[in-house]
Amino acid sequence: TELKNKIKVVYDNNILAFATPPVTEADRTLVPMRFLFEQMGADVDWDGATQTAIVKKQNEIITFSIDNTAATVNNIQKTMDVPARLINDKTLVPLRFLSEELGFDVQWDENTRTVTIK
Repeated sequence: TELKNKIKVVYDNNILAFATPPVTEADRTLVPMRFLFEQMGADVDWDGATQTAIVKKQNEIITFSIDNTAATVNNIQKTMDVPARLINDKTLVPLRFLSEELGFDVQWDENTRTVTIK
């Protein structure tokens, strides 16, 4: 039943195989940042001193910090439902907020515990 509870993330008709599995917090799915954004064709920079991520995709620039719900999208302050977290030295980010800010559509299927990003 361990597998049954796992969250699957489908992007571009492929199930993404995360080295660190997605987790949920307050009904939000958090996934490893770098792997997801690289699949989406975004560039990810990390400022270790401030624990801030900078994500760039075409004209979109999103910055956010660990354990902080504030995010900046193209210089506009936004609030995420849950903050990015550092888990086992990996940055996990709220999937829906960041995917939608990058222009993707996100669907959740409770029965199959699958997130689909289009």
